Amino acid sequence: MKKIICLALAFFAVSCSKPQVSVSDINNESKGEVVSYKSGEFIQPSTKKELSNKKNEYDIGIIQYAGTENFESIRKSFEDKMTEQGFKVGENTVIEVEYAYGNEERADIIAKKYSAQNKDLILTVSPTALKYAQKATRKVPVVFTAVTDPKAYISDTEKPSGNITGIADFVPVEKQIEFIKKIKPSVKSVCIIYAKEYQYSEFQAKRAEEEAKALGIETSLCAVVDKADVNALTSDYKKKYDAIYIPSDALLNDEQTLNTISENCKCLIMAGDKEMVKNGADATVIQDYSQVGSLAAQMSSAILLGAKISEIPVMQVDKYIYCTNKETAASLPKDITAETVE
Repeated sequence: MKKIICLALAFFAVSCSKPQVSVSDINNESKGEVVSYKSGEFIQPSTKKELSNKKNEYDIGIIQYAGTENFESIRKSFEDKMTEQGFKVGENTVIEVEYAYGNEERADIIAKKYSAQNKDLILTVSPTALKYAQKATRKVPVVFTAVTDPKAYISDTEKPSGNITGIADFVPVEKQIEFIKKIKPSVKSVCIIYAKEYQYSEFQAKRAEEEAKALGIETSLCAVVDKADVNALTSDYKKKYDAIYIPSDALLNDEQTLNTISENCKCLIMAGDKEMVKNGADATVIQDYSQVGSLAAQMSSAILLGAKISEIPVMQVDKYIYCTNKETAASLPKDITAETVE
């Protein structure tokens, strides 16, 4: 297993839309009837309720679709931030966590249970968890995370009209392609390999194609149907391309497949996910999932204290983590300070 080196570049989390109130509005005795997000802090509505100290006053349910590293990071940072904001488990707050273990039927059961219990708020981790929460309730507030296409669930992401808002899952494809150029300034050609059956993988692949072309890099899109395709496809790729790009892809994310690509291509492999670097890719850029959980907690706090869903636009974080294996670290620009992660 290759070691990974991660670099965190910090930026503030930002709204997907323009701020709903300006700094001057706030400073000039704004009525504060909206919630905005600026410089790392929510501006709460003036009409919010006071945080209660009553035993188990706030009842929150979490639907976590799988136990992946990213999902675990979201959940843990959500719980930590809720505690920091005064929602203390065992005192005034109950947080019930249910894992679906990748099973849609179980996700459906959990969502229906939370709806029947009339939770004060549901946090969903993954698109599947959101799908079943949306199906189960139109009443309980739902804050989603790890959803790439929020418009598949709500039509207006700036002013949500129903009971759902949350954090869009942003795969920083542009940063990933730029990182190829930073590691290998002479890059002229990139082959983009993706699994044909996954729509989200194809979406990222086409974005990568656009970003590479914008940097003057020649591209080739290559779709595979199954793992057996990989060796046949890449067997003659040695020295044919300067780099390979693989989106976050459930089919291609395993050590044997990535090592096959590496052996056949003998070039830099940029991946769409940190887990893929662990399994044999050379580098990636990801969003900070702990920041996703923290932002979701701030959203949830605002809702529990009286803010309307329509006052909280869908947001995304803007903090990136650059990852590379140990071998590739030597190729990083000298001004990058790296941290080794086992």
